Amino acid sequence: GTNAGNPDGSITFNGFYASMFDFDRSNGVSGSQTDFITVAEHEIGHALGFVSGVDDVDFCSSNPAACGVSGPYDLEIYSLYSPLDLFRFSADGVLDMRVGVDSYFSADGGATRITDFSTGAFNGNGWQASHFGPDEVNLMRPFIGNGESYDATAADLAAFDVMGWDIAAVPEPS
Repeated sequence: GTNAGNPDGSITFNGFYASMFDFDRSNGVSGSQTDFITVAEHEIGHALGFVSGVDDVDFCSSNPAACGVSGPYDLEIYSLYSPLDLFRFSADGVLDMRVGVDSYFSADGGATRITDFSTGAFNGNGWQASHFGPDEVNLMRPFIGNGESYDATAADLAAFDVMGWDIAAVPEPS
């Protein structure tokens, strides 16, 4: 929609933590700080749709009262999954949105494993499914360590592409 009062997404950074961030990576990132640019790019990625319904199932199956359900089967009446989930596979041709199952990102029906997904914070590998795997070195991994910085990799850009975002060079203003 176009209603500015009802945005499709938002990102808020708490000023209390400002001293924990390195805002200028041009001279390297301090080993005692987190690269703000990487964090901002990562969170923008979530706002653009890098999310997974697997997280909802994972949370609600562990916390049914918080979700207003009595068990995981009550979730079947909801449409929880995102466009990115259509590219979550556990084998060639096996679309797999189960919590805790080793799954990977593939743009060709599971034939090619581009990179692993995380499998769930509560009933998976301990990391939200709305991320690539923790052992993957890319922008949409579930964490960033102090002194590290990341930009979008080919895997990140492929994920945004299959979700519907066109990856194109933007000309620099003259």
